[in-house]
Amino acid sequence: MGKKWEKWIQKERSSKLVGGFLMLAVAILFLHHRLTQDVVRTKDDLKFIKGQLYDFRFARGTRGYRSYDFWLFHHPILYRIDADFLTFFDEDGFRQLNSGDTLTISISKEEYDKIGGPQFQKIPSYILVYSIENDTKTFLDCNKAIQKHNSFYPFYAAVGFFLAGVTMIYLLYKTRQK
Repeated sequence: MGKKWEKWIQKERSSKLVGGFLMLAVAILFLHHRLTQDVVRTKDDLKFIKGQLYDFRFARGTRGYRSYDFWLFHHPILYRIDADFLTFFDEDGFRQLNSGDTLTISISKEEYDKIGGPQFQKIPSYILVYSIENDTKTFLDCNKAIQKHNSFYPFYAAVGFFLAGVTMIYLLYKTRQK
């Protein structure tokens, strides 16, 4: 191993060790997120719900934070559009809707079963939607949402962080001071 590389490794070893373990932790978080999300492979894994729009809230914060939420009449649940779906969500068209307009939305069947069906026995903090449409327009396409939902990006990111963390810890161990 080169002298410059060894000097860099020897400097601030403890912070590099913490960085290596943090990378492993991030890898585990990415993997956990991907493995625990609802299974939605096709339209058959979705439950379509028809309701009237009550209100919506689009919040934009610092550093790219965006939250797109809406409510339906007679549904005591906050519906949220996943941040991954915003690239193909028709925000301008949705903003033109009025309270009382009829929408058809889709949520995962697993989520629908968790809330107790149409009786809403268990109310979560929010439910992700996979499609939003009315009689004339589609605001969020379920086919694109399903494709994005099943992306392998979290697996790739987990592998990348895992390899980086293991490499850093290995190099620190290999070059430890005697």
